[in-house]
Amino acid sequence: MNAEHVYRKFPEHIDAIKALLEKEGTFREICADYAEICTWLDDYCRSQGRPSEECDHARQLIRDLEVEIVQVLKDGGF
Repeated sequence: MNAEHVYRKFPEHIDAIKALLEKEGTFREICADYAEICTWLDDYCRSQGRPSEECDHARQLIRDLEVEIVQVLKDGGF
């Protein structure tokens, strides 16, 4: 799984993210979803060249996933 998007968003937690990715399947799924939607948003918005309802929805999903990632980091004591 490519976690680059998560590492870029939370650079101060890279070691914690790596540890959680190794042991927490749910966290891996959250990070995979995050990477997928970030990649989609980058590609879609670049190809469309303008904001759209789909981009707004994707940005909301990204914010929701970021909240989940932060919560897992807090719950894990990171």
